[in-house]
Amino acid sequence: AEPTATAEPTPTAEPTPTAEPTPTAEPTPTAEPTPTAEPTPTAEPTPTAEPTPTAEPTPTAEPTPTAKPTPTAEPTPAQAITNEQLNAFANLLNNALGTSKSAGECVNWLQSKLAITVNGIYDAATQTAVANYQTANSLPSTGLVDDATLTLLLAA
Repeated sequence: AEPTATAEPTPTAEPTPTAEPTPTAEPTPTAEPTPTAEPTPTAEPTPTAEPTPTAEPTPTAEPTPTAKPTPTAEPTPAQAITNEQLNAFANLLNNALGTSKSAGECVNWLQSKLAITVNGIYDAATQTAVANYQTANSLPSTGLVDDATLTLLLAA
């Protein structure tokens, strides 16, 4: 019946490298070979073949979607009005509010009032939104904030 017990280690012969410990399984009457049964837990490193699913790091090719930095090109729309027009708007708003906001902060305020994307740049989208606001309020549609436009925006 003892050889049948050694027949149990032959399934460990599937890891043919651990088939060498199976001859040490013959000294199983000695309690010392049971520590050699610890090398069969070294058959657990063959489950470290499961880390071959760490081929998932090849999906680290996902960083190629770092083309997302091209959307960062979106936050740099061109200013659609002259610096003089921008400064005139900033002065108009600061005088009305009693503040000393930067031109960018003034544009942020305007964009928030118009409920459009806030980026601090008086870009084409901002100019169009101002023009549409002016048209909707029966003002001359210039796309530039003047006294009449600002008065309505402040009341909004």
